[in-house]
Order: sequence, then C-alpha cells, then structure tokens
Amino acid sequence: MNVYQQDDGKSIPLILGELLSIHLPENCSTGYRWTLEALVPENILLLQRTFIESKMPPVLGAGGMRVWVFKAAGIGKTQINLKRWRPWEGEKSVKERFVLQVEVIREEMEK
Repeated sequence: MNVYQQDDGKSIPLILGELLSIHLPENCSTGYRWTLEALVPENILLLQRTFIESKMPPVLGAGGMRVWVFKAAGIGKTQINLKRWRPWEGEKSVKERFVLQVEVIREEMEK
C-alpha cells in the first residue's frame, strides 16, 4: 500500500506481511530531512529508507521524494510518527510532522 503527504493523520488497515510505502516530499539541499520519530509498538518493521531525486527539472538543489518501506510483522495497532527537521538544530527546527495510524490484521476485511 502506498501513502502520501495528504494521508497525514489517517488510519489504515494492513494485512499481516503486507508492505507499506510512505512517500513524502523532501529537499535535501535545505537541510530539512524526514526522520522516523517513533514507531509504537514495533509490529511494523522498517525495511528501507531511500531518497528519489526529482527528474523534472534536472537542476542542482531540486527536491525529490523520501520513501519509507515498512512490513506489517505483527497483529495489532501501530502509530508511525515522522518529522521533517534539521537534526543538528534540535526540536525547534521541526517544520512538519506526519502521523499514520496502522492496524495490522490477519486477513483482508470484507468489503
């Protein structure tokens, strides 16, 4: 399942073993980066964190997309908390937060 910035604050179901990708815009040249703030409880595993540069326009300093890939590894509810900040400036530099409520279930719910 893919989620994006507009999904901030939402609750989503995941099936045990399903992958979750969170896509958030980031411009590394500003120094502000997305960081995993909290993952409570730990029934979601972080598999990968990557940055995909914007292809349009191909200019120095252009932003891109930070992508986080998680795997639903245990039944239960989880909250994923991310923040966009300059780590060396501390908490006062936080510009934005992203929160996602996740419930890992055993099998797909009936529609």
